[in-house]
Amino acid sequence: MPATPVLDGTRRDCGCRMMRRCDDRDFEAILTIISDGAEAYKGVIPANRWTEPYMSREHLRHEMQ
Repeated sequence: MPATPVLDGTRRDCGCRMMRRCDDRDFEAILTIISDGAEAYKGVIPANRWTEPYMSREHLRHEMQ
């Protein structure tokens, strides 16, 4: 496991995984997370900002590029 840098410059082995950039393998999971999150805030998100779906597949593709 890689060591994790901390603010004081030391490193500790926390057993964590390194983060990686999202890519096409993650597309469906990301879309689900965005949709579920938006649904949880339906009624809180202003009506003039709400769309169905909240984020389209095309919009997410654009954002990921």
